Amino acid sequence: MARIEHHIEGPNGSEIKLVAQECFGSGLTRSVDVFALHRASPDQPWRLLDNRPDPAWRSMSVQDYVQTGRSEMLRMVSPAQIMQLIHRLNALQYEDEPIQDVDVAPADPVQLPVNRPRFA
Repeated sequence: MARIEHHIEGPNGSEIKLVAQECFGSGLTRSVDVFALHRASPDQPWRLLDNRPDPAWRSMSVQDYVQTGRSEMLRMVSPAQIMQLIHRLNALQYEDEPIQDVDVAPADPVQLPVNRPRFA
C-alpha cells in the first residue's frame, strides 16, 4: 500500500498536509483515498478537513456553492492539487519496475492458433 504526502504552507503560517493513499478492496480492486489535514500553526495538532459538501448544496446557486457549499477540503485545496498528487502516486508504481514485453492475446479466443505436438 503506497502513500504520498504534499505539504502546503499558507502565507499566515498555517499548513495543509494533502495525503493520497492506495487501498485494495475485495478482489484486489485498487482505489485511491485522498484526505487533507490542516493546522493553524506548527505548534498546533493536525485536524482532518471534512470532505462532504453542505447538505443543501443542490438548492444553492452556483455562486453560493462556490463560496459556502463546497466541502472544507475543496475550499482549502484545489482539485488540480489533488490530481497532481494522485498522478505522483501512480508514477511511483512504475519507477522501480523495468519495462517488460507483454504478449497480448486476441480478443476472440477462437482465433488462437492451436499448436499441438504430434506423437508418432
